[in-house]
Amino acid sequence: MYFWLGEILYTLTTVLLRLSIAVFLLRICVKRVHKYLIYGTMVMVIVYSIFYLLLAVFQCQPTSYFWNQYAGAEGTCINKAIFPDATFAHSAVSATADFILGILPVSIIWDLKMNFRTKVSVGAVLSLGVM
Repeated sequence: MYFWLGEILYTLTTVLLRLSIAVFLLRICVKRVHKYLIYGTMVMVIVYSIFYLLLAVFQCQPTSYFWNQYAGAEGTCINKAIFPDATFAHSAVSATADFILGILPVSIIWDLKMNFRTKVSVGAVLSLGVM
């Protein structure tokens, strides 16, 4: 049961973390293309995370069969190959979002009027969103 709960909590915490970083970046960016990129990343993360969360919750019917299947409970689960494939896809979506949210601050501060050392410092701090 703890493994199943861990899947749910992991999905929720990672999506909330990525969304909080994206909302922060929305507050500091001024170019429209950057905002569209952030909104697109947010939509991609939300849509796939909802799919993955629902798949994790309802992969067995009844849900308790997931942790009671080896104790002789009655129920069914989806094909065992589906969930690992969905996990790989979720990892790809997460890595893409992390890359976008980590590299975008460099592009945001590129045209700011400040010295190079300050730009590097600010870019490094803002790029901490790369997980």
